[in-house]
Amino acid sequence: MNYQCAWSYDLLREEEKAVPFYKKAIDLGLDGEDLEGALLGLASTYRTLGRYEESERTFLKGLELFPTNNAVKVFFAMTL
Repeated sequence: MNYQCAWSYDLLREEEKAVPFYKKAIDLGLDGEDLEGALLGLASTYRTLGRYEESERTFLKGLELFPTNNAVKVFFAMTL
C-alpha cells in the first residue's frame, strides 16, 4: 500500500510527499520486484528533488541487491 501511494505521488509530481511512503514501504520489508521498484523510485525521487547524496546511496543499495537492473544503472548515472 505504501509503495503504491508513493508511486501515485510521483505521478502527480508531488515528489516530496512520495519520499516517506517509499521509505516506509522499504522499511516494512518489501522484496523482489516491489523492493526493486521502490528503491528505483525513491532514488529517482531524491534525484528529482536535488538530494543527490541520498539518491546515490539508494541507487548503490539497489545495485547491490539487483546488479542486473539496467534502469538502476542508467538513472544512477544521471545522479552522478
